[in-house]
Order: sequence, then structure tokens, then C-alpha cells
Amino acid sequence: MTKKRVVIIGGGVGGLATAYALRNLMKNLEIILVSDKKDFVFTPSLPHVAVLNKNPSGIQADLTKTLPKRNIQFIHSKAKEVDPDTQKVKLANGQVLEYDYLVLATGPTLNWEPTVEIEDGAKIYSICTLEHALETREAIRKLVEKPGPVVVGSIPGTSCFGPLYEFAFMVDYRMRKEHIRHKVEMNIVTSEPYLGYAGLGGIGPSKRYLEDITMEKSIWTYANAKVKKVGKDYVEFAICDIDGNEIKTYQVESK
Repeated sequence: MTKKRVVIIGGGVGGLATAYALRNLMKNLEIILVSDKKDFVFTPSLPHVAVLNKNPSGIQADLTKTLPKRNIQFIHSKAKEVDPDTQKVKLANGQVLEYDYLVLATGPTLNWEPTVEIEDGAKIYSICTLEHALETREAIRKLVEKPGPVVVGSIPGTSCFGPLYEFAFMVDYRMRKEHIRHKVEMNIVTSEPYLGYAGLGGIGPSKRYLEDITMEKSIWTYANAKVKKVGKDYVEFAICDIDGNEIKTYQVESK
């Protein structure tokens, strides 16, 4: 019997988990994973890298070494085109792969188009990629050396709110561990209608839980907020009503 071929496009968490699960379930299956990145990065650990809890090397794996050990072929290339009629994938390296089944696990495309006014010299950090997490890690090192106010925020259009709270609490913990939390004013600014909404209408008692824990940790919170401008040492945002009308504008300091 001819082996069925599965082509997986994407070498992130989804692609790797799919490849491993298929191999565990079916030994007589040809699995090819295609990715334009040679190294796998465990994205849920990026906040840990940013706040100095983990080293970057601890959340990476070389796909050229790990996949062949599980009898999974790896092709280091970008996928250019998928033709579902002929069941073929064209790669940037010139290869054309035929498939019986195709898995698209490419992950999100980050939108870096500015949606708020950004002042020249303003410092904005992200934990969406390893490169950004390393930039944030350096900023956290400097914050430890010279404490100051921190704003952790999300803007309208944010698709995943969990990391907002995760990162804020990690920064709080790091500052307490360094015995400088009293020197670091912390603010959470979120476009959610209330804390813990998460785009899902809340998750159980998430609203009450987050209101209680942020108060306990002395973290100022602003919900239903629309960030308007990021300056060199401040963030300006408006609190809106249920229809999106601006009610009051705030400026909070940031380092």
C-alpha cells in the first residue's frame, strides 16, 4: 500500500503538535513539515523570556534535528502557493510537493500598521515574537537598574487579551523579587469593556477575580480604553462609553 502523504505548513506550536500527534497515531504515514524558520520557538514562554525567568535557548529547538528523530521530514523553505485542485504546494526553494492531506498552521500575521499616534523616541515593546521579547527583556533589565512607571496595554482590535494580564503580573512579580516594586507604578490599559472580558464575555468569575487581584497588587486599571497617543514618557488614552464615545481622557506616565 502506498503511504499517504501529509504536508504541514508551519513550524510553530500548531504545526509541531500536529506532526507529533499524527506520527504517534499512524506509523505508516509520510509527514512533511515545511517552515521558513529553522528553529521552533515555544511562543507561550515568550513572556518568561521577557521578564528574565527563562533563557531564550530554553524555549527553542532545532527542527532539522528534532523532526528526523521522529521520522518526520523537514523542509526549510517558505510556502508560496497552494493549488487545492491538483493538491500541490509550491515552495520558495523551487520544490513542488504533492499531498493527500494539507495542514495550514502558519499562525497569525502581526499587524504593525500604527493605529495610534506615536511620538518620536517613544518606547513601545512587544512579546509577540522572540526578537521582540528579547528587546523587552533588555528594557526590563534597565527598569530593574532604574525603576519607573510601566504601562501594559491593549488597543482596539486586539485578538488575544490573556498575555496582557499574564505579562503585567509577571512584571509585578519580577519587580517584587528585585525589591523595587514600590518604585514602579503599574497601569493596565485595556480596550475590553471590563477586566477579564477577553473577547468572550468573560470567563467565569474573571471580572471579579482580576479586579480583586489588581487592587491587591496595587496595579491601576483602565477598561473600555482607547489609546490615542504614546509619548516619550507617557501614554494618553480615552475612556469610552458603550457606544464608543469618549468620556474622559487620561495621561499616565511610562518609562
